[in-house]
Amino acid sequence: MTGGELAQIITSIATLIGVLSGVVVSLRNSKKLTQVSESTDGKMDALIKEVREASFAKGVKSERDNPT
Repeated sequence: MTGGELAQIITSIATLIGVLSGVVVSLRNSKKLTQVSESTDGKMDALIKEVREASFAKGVKSERDNPT
């Protein structure tokens, strides 16, 4: 095995390690993004529910206050 071949093998191994570590980081990030997305969706659902209830209560009050 010549020095050139050894250098290519070392370079290939270093590149493979870099790619594998990039895949691991990417998988970790996608899991965290999913958690953030689910949390945000849950908060948005709660906000929508609260706005609907407040709007309904306002409509009920408006009907009660209407002398017609």
